[in-house]
Amino acid sequence: MNNPTYFIDPNGEEIDVTDLTNNKDEDQQNRDAWLVVQLMADLSRISGGQEISRSQTKDGRTVLTGSGKCDGDCSEAAAFVNHLLSDEGTVTVSGTNEGSEGFPGGQVYLDASQINGLQEGLEEQGLDPLTGGVGMTFLHESLHTKFGASFFNSSEDQKNKIGGRFKDPFQGSKRPGNVVSRINQFREQLGLATRERYFEEYDNKVNPTLLFKKDGNEYIIQSRNIKPKK
Repeated sequence: MNNPTYFIDPNGEEIDVTDLTNNKDEDQQNRDAWLVVQLMADLSRISGGQEISRSQTKDGRTVLTGSGKCDGDCSEAAAFVNHLLSDEGTVTVSGTNEGSEGFPGGQVYLDASQINGLQEGLEEQGLDPLTGGVGMTFLHESLHTKFGASFFNSSEDQKNKIGGRFKDPFQGSKRPGNVVSRINQFREQLGLATRERYFEEYDNKVNPTLLFKKDGNEYIIQSRNIKPKK
């Protein structure tokens, strides 16, 4: 991962992290700085080790760019990262404290405490935190955008879309759903645990949990909000 800032010609088509780098109060600055660093590191791993750089356009926006080169075989996960970094469309990333979410027009909101809590839960069970980290959450929410969803364009994919994007399952479903199932393909390619259902369940009706599986073993991960350390 590389972290220089240099000027590039703006074309409005890339991963735009301007909102994560704007001046805010101290808590938001710490939150969003953590998100940028984690996002760059995770996308580098997911994309096969390609160099992810933070750059500034001549019109003042801060964007992520990639070298476009994988270290070895390029998986479908790497191809999806390249798709999001390409000049075909834009995803705009912001921080939030209200839960991670993606919208059709290309806006993705990432909740640092929600993601960090899941990462810590995965690590406690001996699983790679990349499984539910900032990068994988970003890919998940990007499939709720029309541009992100356009990566999957088979006839079956088109049947699964609503309004040009993938949506999560209806409340109460025990299945992973269309978004999680596609992100699980990426997880499998990277040797990570897969998420077995979309909705949380409750341990003794108190603690929300998510179910993951790896090598035939099931892992119940507590879903918590934990503020990242500075």
